[in-house]
Amino acid sequence: MTQVSSGVRAFTWFSPRRQLEDNIINLHKCKNLNFIKQIHAQIIKCHLHKDLNIAPKLIASYSLTNRITSAVNVFNQVPNPNVHLYNYLIRAHSLTNNESNSYLAFATFLKMQMDDVLPDNFTYPFLLKGCNGRSWCGDADMAMKLFSAMEERDVVSWNTMVGGLIKCGDFDGALKLFDEMPVRDRVSWNTMLDAFAKAGEMEKAFELFQRMGERDVVSWSTMVYGYSNSGDMDMARILFDRCPMKNLVLWTTIISGYAEKGQVKKATELYDEMEKAGLWPDDAFFISILAACAEDHGGIPDCMLIANSASILHSANAGRRKFVKPKKGNILQRENAQSTAADTDARCEIQTQDTTLASFSYLPELRNSPPHSYFKISSP
Repeated sequence: MTQVSSGVRAFTWFSPRRQLEDNIINLHKCKNLNFIKQIHAQIIKCHLHKDLNIAPKLIASYSLTNRITSAVNVFNQVPNPNVHLYNYLIRAHSLTNNESNSYLAFATFLKMQMDDVLPDNFTYPFLLKGCNGRSWCGDADMAMKLFSAMEERDVVSWNTMVGGLIKCGDFDGALKLFDEMPVRDRVSWNTMLDAFAKAGEMEKAFELFQRMGERDVVSWSTMVYGYSNSGDMDMARILFDRCPMKNLVLWTTIISGYAEKGQVKKATELYDEMEKAGLWPDDAFFISILAACAEDHGGIPDCMLIANSASILHSANAGRRKFVKPKKGNILQRENAQSTAADTDARCEIQTQDTTLASFSYLPELRNSPPHSYFKISSP
C-alpha cells in the first residue's frame, strides 16, 4: 500500500515576546530612532513601560538620539522611580549640548531629593558633567559643593573639576586641585599641560611635563605646540626629536610651526623625513600647512610645495588621479601666480579638492584664484 504525503509542514514555534526581550537587551545602545519607537510601542502594548529595568534602557536610547523630551516622558510614566532611573535621566540631561537641558539635570536632582530618593556614587559625577556643559564659570561654586558632597571621587570626577576650573581661567585653582588628586591618569596630566600651553605659560607647562611619570604622544604634541606657538622653535624641535613615539599629529605640529615662522626650508626637510617614515598626510595636515602659509605671505609658493607633495600621498588608491609633485625649480612665483591660474586646467580628486577649497579661505591673497592654479594633474 502506497502512502501519500499529506503535505503538512512541520510546526515552527515563534514567540514575539521572546523577540521583544532580545531587542530590549541592547536597546540602551541603539541609535536608530525608528527602531527605538517600534520597540517602545511594543513595550507599552505589553505593559512593560513601568518596569524599572526596561525604562532606563529606553531613556538611554532616546538620549543617544537627542530626544530628551521622549526620555522625560518615559521617566514620568514610572510611578515610583528609584535612584537608578533618576541617574539615567540626570545623565541624559547632562550629556546634551543644550544648556537648558543641563539646568534640567539639577531640577531632576532636586525632584529626587523631594521624593526622598538618596543619591549614590553615580549621581554626582553626572551632575558634575552637567556643570561642565553649562556656563561653567557661573556654576563653579555649585560644582565644588557637589564635588565636596561626594563620598567617593573617581579620577573622572577630579578631571571634570580640574577641566571646569581651567575653562574659567582659574589655572591656580585647577593646579591646586590637580596637586590634591590622589590618583592621576594621562587625561589629568594632559589637561593641565594643554591649559598652560594654550595660555603661553610654557615654564609652568615644562615644570609639569618634567613631573610626569609616563608621557604619551599627546603630552609631547602639546609641548611642541606650546613652544611652537610661543615662537620658540628651538625648544619645540628639541622636544620633537626626543619624542620616542611620533604620530602624524606631532609631525603636523612641528612642520606647520616652521612654516608659520617662515622657516620653510626646515619645514620641507621635515616633511621629507615624514615621507621616509612612511606617514601619510591627511586633511588636517593639508589645512594646517596652508593656514601656516597665510601667516607668512612671502613663503606662500614654498609652502605650496609641501601642500602639493602632501596631496600626492593623500590619494591612497593608485588607480585614481593624483597630484604631481613639482620640482623645486618649477614652483610658481608669487608675482605670476594670478596669470598662471587662468592657464591651468585641473580637476582634483574630490576629497582633496574639497580640502583645498577649505584651505584657501586662510589665504587672503589667493581667495580670488582657483586652487588648481597651484597644481598639475596626471592621469594614471
